[in-house]
Amino acid sequence: MTPMIRAAGLRGFVPLVEQLGGDADRLLARFGVAPSVLESDEALIPITVNDLLLDGAAAELGCPDLGLRLAEAQDLTILGPLAVAV
Repeated sequence: MTPMIRAAGLRGFVPLVEQLGGDADRLLARFGVAPSVLESDEALIPITVNDLLLDGAAAELGCPDLGLRLAEAQDLTILGPLAVAV
């Protein structure tokens, strides 16, 4: 079974990539992520795809702190029901 992660973890990815001068749709396609997946916080994607997407975007955009910048734009709601416990 492939480990999965909530697509909510990528909330803000498209605007961040565009802010950095990148093409978010092309990056998503390169890693097999449909843009519509990012519209649903409950959608699931393989965790390896998530990691490869973030690593690939960071390398392509010359932004080694891309993950930190993405996290800065998010809040606890990306955790879903776990946010209540936190």
